[in-house]
Amino acid sequence: MKKYVDMYVSSSIFHSENQIDKILHIISELGYAIICISLNKDSSDLFEKIKRKSGDFGLEIYRRMDLLPKNVQELKAKLRQIRRKFEIISVRCIDKKICVAAARDRRVDILNFPTLESLKNFTESTANLAAEGDTAIEICLKTFLNVRGIRRARLITESRKAAKIALKKGIKIVIDSGAENIFEMRGPQELCSLGYLLDLPEEYIDLTVSEIPFNIIKTNLSKLSANFVLPGVEIVDVEEKNWSKKRETDT
Repeated sequence: MKKYVDMYVSSSIFHSENQIDKILHIISELGYAIICISLNKDSSDLFEKIKRKSGDFGLEIYRRMDLLPKNVQELKAKLRQIRRKFEIISVRCIDKKICVAAARDRRVDILNFPTLESLKNFTESTANLAAEGDTAIEICLKTFLNVRGIRRARLITESRKAAKIALKKGIKIVIDSGAENIFEMRGPQELCSLGYLLDLPEEYIDLTVSEIPFNIIKTNLSKLSANFVLPGVEIVDVEEKNWSKKRETDT
């Protein structure tokens, strides 16, 4: 069964603890099975309360951290510090050098471009690094909601260019809401309309809110497992493996 994912929901959407049930119900009714909540240093306790209640609404909840480093050294230090604490790590690519460093670093899941100007950092050379690092790019609805008039038109143009480069280089594209309050939440099909606006292939658009983000999360859950060593290599419990083989033989 297909699972729809909003990979970028701010923790601020849960503005008070007594609203958690109501917000989770709305997200579920919109059609999502999975959301990633962007956390700050003060929201870890809130996340645990949300996660405990999420199962009642058929939702899977995962942790996301959005990094805005001042320089490449700070980026690397932050990644060393937090990589194993969050299922999803995004880097806001305001600076060209940081964008390049994030694109080539396999510890980064998503390149985020929060402004019109930042999109110009995503060039073909940066895309080549992202392809090697298996890093996705993010198209966030809130970025478009934040601008009007000629700036929105220019944002659409630059986003189309970025999407075209990503597709050419085989880079994954994720579309999400970036919602900071419940009124900015949109259902999966409404997010898909952004894909049509940016001239993504019709057969690809639905994947940007389902299969692509789902597989990124699934891969990272595997990496965060205590048995993970490196891609394709895991520590196997020999006794458990032998028991499983014996069970298969007995049946």
